[in-house]
Amino acid sequence: MLVAAQRDGFRLYVHQAWRIYSSRVNVRGAKTPVDWLSRFADVYGAEIEIEGKKGHFFLFATGFVPNSFNISLDGKPRKITVSRFAQEAKQSALIVAIDVVKYGKMLDDLRVKREDMLEEFVGPPRATS
Repeated sequence: MLVAAQRDGFRLYVHQAWRIYSSRVNVRGAKTPVDWLSRFADVYGAEIEIEGKKGHFFLFATGFVPNSFNISLDGKPRKITVSRFAQEAKQSALIVAIDVVKYGKMLDDLRVKREDMLEEFVGPPRATS
């Protein structure tokens, strides 16, 4: 399980959490969580353009990073959500645009069920005030 989160005092804001299966993502030689996220994005990332460069993963960028964008796959429109850690004005880090439909299909192929991913004590998400 790879989790990318940001701490703010006693609060931990989880930006993304992914189950990474070595049978689907080549993690051989990956030494840091950033390496793992980059490898994961190579497989499940939608191509995004930032600062004139195209890729699936950007460690750091200055300037505009969209919250989402639309692509067309097999003639069907799909909205891709971009995850990143926003820093000071117009700076972002760990930028990925994961194709959650492709990722979900992989979980289905592996017959992973929601109840297999969550511990019994973990309840549904609650609204925060």
